Amino acid sequence: MQIKNFKKEENSELSRVAASVIWEDNNQPNRDIYFETTNKFKNDLSANPNAFLTGCILPAMYLKEKRIKIEGAISQALYNGLLRNMQLLRRWYGWKYKPVKIEARIAKNDNSKTKQNKKVGLFFSGGIDSLFSLRSNRLNFALNHPYSISDCLIIYGFDIFHDPSAENKTHVFERAVKNASDIANDACINLIPIATNIRHLYSYTKFWTKWFHGAALSSVAHCFSSRIGIMNIASTDSIMNLQPWGSHPRLDKNYSSEGLRIVHDKLASRIEKIKMLADWDIALQKLRVCTQNHDELLNCGKCIKCIKTMVMLLAIGKLRYATAFPRRNITVEELKMAFRHQSQIDFNVNYLSLAELLENEGQHELAMAIRKDAGFKGTLRRLDQQYLGNNLAKLYSLFLKSP
Repeated sequence: MQIKNFKKEENSELSRVAASVIWEDNNQPNRDIYFETTNKFKNDLSANPNAFLTGCILPAMYLKEKRIKIEGAISQALYNGLLRNMQLLRRWYGWKYKPVKIEARIAKNDNSKTKQNKKVGLFFSGGIDSLFSLRSNRLNFALNHPYSISDCLIIYGFDIFHDPSAENKTHVFERAVKNASDIANDACINLIPIATNIRHLYSYTKFWTKWFHGAALSSVAHCFSSRIGIMNIASTDSIMNLQPWGSHPRLDKNYSSEGLRIVHDKLASRIEKIKMLADWDIALQKLRVCTQNHDELLNCGKCIKCIKTMVMLLAIGKLRYATAFPRRNITVEELKMAFRHQSQIDFNVNYLSLAELLENEGQHELAMAIRKDAGFKGTLRRLDQQYLGNNLAKLYSLFLKSP
């Protein structure tokens, strides 16, 4: 792979940095990768080679490119971190994935560290994880504290998937930005909207979730390293539920440079996060967990992500106040559907404790459904799904159909 032809362009409203990505060892389409923001932040956006290297190296490794050659000078710290991450991902996902040779000049000085008093940022989707990181930061640090978050980056092209070949979802992103702006005003932060096509470099969903999204987020941060000195990525899992994943405390820190520190933030369980957010009114009104990108609704109230969040809010007596969702009830069948897609450890850490809380709220049928699913059959189903690819279920189905 080659990365070259760095450029910065702007029009009356937007500023964009881009570079050409050329594949050498497979037939993926060559494309210009870009990062774009409004002109309000144009002076903070740069065509930083660190950004493009961070965003391109894992697709190159996954698709077995032999090298990645990049114009411009890169950070020594980032170079070392990328080598560590490639070895870790190889250990997690198989020795067939070989580290890519990085061909680049090493910068003698990292220009991004020369600016004093740089800001602290957070990637912000409006979901549970990023809201929890923002809320806990506000409760722990005064606004003028050096670790206080001042900038939140919201991205078009990740959870709101920017696919030029599919239905345009610009209006969904605009709604998400408007929604996040209300939270930003309440929390006294700058909201920076960004659009990028870095995910399109290789958009296979399992690659995105298990390998790539932490690196993709970090690539965006490097574009703003003249402004931001510490960038927080909100954690997905608690310390009890850590597993190989595209954003992970062992990975994210290695996407740092001398002038930009990437932090994997706040290892807490899902229910711990929701309990903290339950008394923040704006969070209950503006929470956005749904990735169905519904044309009319902030959250559809029917998908797995919605159901999992709603049952936790119901368990602590807060669903009735959560106007971010279009309904206030959950059926047993919906709950069972959500549990079919949980790993065993995730079920134990995040959902088993809900049974008692639901009982206290008078939700006896939902509590019984959780306790029943914690039994042998539910445990076996989750272990089969997680480790055996549902092969036990398939064999059982064939057995039932046999004469």
